[in-house]
Amino acid sequence: MRCSTLLALAASVSSASAHYFFPHLIANGNFTGYYEYVRDNSANYMPFKNGYDSTDLRCRTGSMEHTAATGVYKVKAGDEVGFGLNFGGSIQNPGTMQAYLSKAPGDVREYEGDGDWFKIFEPGPKSFSSEGIEWGVTNVGNFTFKLPEEMPAGQYLLRIEHDGVHGAGDFGGAEFYFNCAQIEVESSSTAVPGPTVKIPRLYDGHEPGIEFYMYRPWIVNFTMPGRARWPQALLEKHHRRRCKCGSDSYALDTPGSHFNSWRARYFIFGGCRRAHEPYLRSCAFCECHVLVRIYDYS
Repeated sequence: MRCSTLLALAASVSSASAHYFFPHLIANGNFTGYYEYVRDNSANYMPFKNGYDSTDLRCRTGSMEHTAATGVYKVKAGDEVGFGLNFGGSIQNPGTMQAYLSKAPGDVREYEGDGDWFKIFEPGPKSFSSEGIEWGVTNVGNFTFKLPEEMPAGQYLLRIEHDGVHGAGDFGGAEFYFNCAQIEVESSSTAVPGPTVKIPRLYDGHEPGIEFYMYRPWIVNFTMPGRARWPQALLEKHHRRRCKCGSDSYALDTPGSHFNSWRARYFIFGGCRRAHEPYLRSCAFCECHVLVRIYDYS
């Protein structure tokens, strides 16, 4: 039965290669089986759209029907975990990725995900240019990251989410691809993760990183959707100086939002503007930039 299901899904995915899901948990280099530790569901490769107030935004439609048949993988705080795409595929849609955790009050196989969620991973844009945004997860199929060493012991839902923004210029146009794995974490920490959020109520659909028109020229910043990452050490460095852009003199200023680069120190770049101009010019256009913040996740 599982074999025929896989063949049917493979045929479906080949006709919609830009759609995908995350059926494989990766833990300390171990690439686990198809829905072995990830909750199966009835949505398969189809994206989730516009249901910001739906409980299906937790772990996909019908996932609670498969919890008993899904294993619970044992790891330790600080271990490397992640997810692999279906059938060896890779991310093709533009957009960001996030990973959230939610601690179950008891057996995670009985947990609906109605508790608190906190974010631990969020690769965003790598760069901006006149040709558009270079996204950190494009053409990547396996995603790994470390569990926080500060996270308390217990059983958790580990939720991966990719937000496709190619049609997100209008409300409800963003596409969400996500799945939940079941893990048990060994830890001696008593830290309290935060900030936390409930799902639904993670989004209202009007966030700058969700309702986002990506095809306009000279985009110089991006606001990551969702809550702030935990834990997060933030060092702020503010710079104000002038730079020459052609024959004009501009003041360097900071945009009102930020982006996160992929697997690196996380930077925010300012733009160039004249004192009487309320808008930011592109750093690439002005050939100058300023580092205003450093997020240290090491």
